[in-house]
Amino acid sequence: MSITADKLNRALAALREIQVKAGELPEICEHDAHVIAALAGTVEIILGEEIKNAA
Repeated sequence: MSITADKLNRALAALREIQVKAGELPEICEHDAHVIAALAGTVEIILGEEIKNAA
């Protein structure tokens, strides 16, 4: 099954939104926010590479 570049771009947009929302978590959740943002960033890098490979 192949993922289209459009689907990858939508996934990247969703990951960016997750990163923004993680930054909006209350201070008591700061550690969780960093973990969420880091995971989203890592997946964003991987998907970015997939987009380059699909092009």
